[in-house]
Amino acid sequence: MMPILHRARLLSAAALLATTVWATVGPTPAAGSPRPATVPPTGPASGAVQAFTVDQPGFYEAPNPLPDVPHGTLLRYQPYRQTALTLGGNYMRIMYTSQTATGQPVAVTGVAVLGPINGEFPGAREPEQPAGGWGVLTLGHGSVGMSMFCAPSLSLPDDGGRAFELSDVDRVVRDGQWVVVASDFEGLGTPGTGHPYLVGQSAGRNMLDAALAIGQFPGITISKTTAAVGYSQGGGAALWAGELAAAYAPELQMVATVAGAPATEVGALAGAGFHDRERSPLTLSILAGFATAYPQAAGALGSVLTKSGRTMVDVINQHCFADEVAAPRPPYLRADPAASEPFAGLFAENTPGQARQSSPVLIVQGDADENVPVDQTATLAARLCALGDTVERRMLPGMNHELAASVAMRDAVEWIEAIRSGTAPVNTCSG
Repeated sequence: MMPILHRARLLSAAALLATTVWATVGPTPAAGSPRPATVPPTGPASGAVQAFTVDQPGFYEAPNPLPDVPHGTLLRYQPYRQTALTLGGNYMRIMYTSQTATGQPVAVTGVAVLGPINGEFPGAREPEQPAGGWGVLTLGHGSVGMSMFCAPSLSLPDDGGRAFELSDVDRVVRDGQWVVVASDFEGLGTPGTGHPYLVGQSAGRNMLDAALAIGQFPGITISKTTAAVGYSQGGGAALWAGELAAAYAPELQMVATVAGAPATEVGALAGAGFHDRERSPLTLSILAGFATAYPQAAGALGSVLTKSGRTMVDVINQHCFADEVAAPRPPYLRADPAASEPFAGLFAENTPGQARQSSPVLIVQGDADENVPVDQTATLAARLCALGDTVERRMLPGMNHELAASVAMRDAVEWIEAIRSGTAPVNTCSG
């Protein structure tokens, strides 16, 4: 057996297991991760924030019904037990309200890395609060999987394997400029909703609502200054956050958006699996995500999937991308979803570049990236430039999708800090 996708942090579809034997493999949480408790919590009253203790069960069970509050409302938080990984700041699980792609309310979880709370900080050197409050760096994670157990917040405070981006950016807290808030994205962490993979209209809202919610955290002053950062799946989500911000969260002051190897050209990514069987796991994951987000997509799966494809979508929905599973015999696709409705139209609706960004944009990627083809990011950049956005496209020589991840996050932090300090952004649109 082999992983569904090659690595949990990648968008690779090269490691499809095309075995001839189908075996039922149940979903399992990451080793050492706290399993979402099934103890039903008492739902918070409207406007109340629940403070969970470190070992209190039931955190991931969303209140039912959800309180009638605006999107971006902080519902609860829970400190992590301190480990070496969490010494970069006050690490907290959070739950907040957001909206689905179709505008329905939903509870979403995530991780926040905060500066001193009521003067308390776990590190040896306590950073000083910036004048006017901490800025918010809202972070979008890379591809991890479809099961609720794949949530990055569940992989902490253990090995943090599904939250690797946090270790690349949490120094901004120690340096005393920003807090970091990283959405798990809809359906990861909270049971029962499903994960709308690569549905940017959902992920962008999740990132913005995380930024709104963390501003309500008690004991720390947080400003409206906001930057969106992400890699791979999260890179596309960051661009959607920047595109939606003016209308969806106008109270946020967006100053910068960084898209690392962004998975934005959804139609092209989905269509590739029809023409190249080795890339079909990614296509199936996209179809599973869109079926979660849109009833019309769920109803049309049979028009593009074979019987084996339907079975494979079911198993993908129950697993993380690094999980080893046995698979039914291909083929999985009977038609190209990128050329079939309603999928083609829904893919287009979730491709960023339909309205101007709220801030300057940095697109950074390895020039040897085979997972998110560089010609696709060139298409993205051209589309943003045509709208009048300020865009810098930066290529990392000789780096593939995996190797470029940490370098891209380092460049992101440096670029954002420079923008906030007044450095004029580079615009390569006319270059």
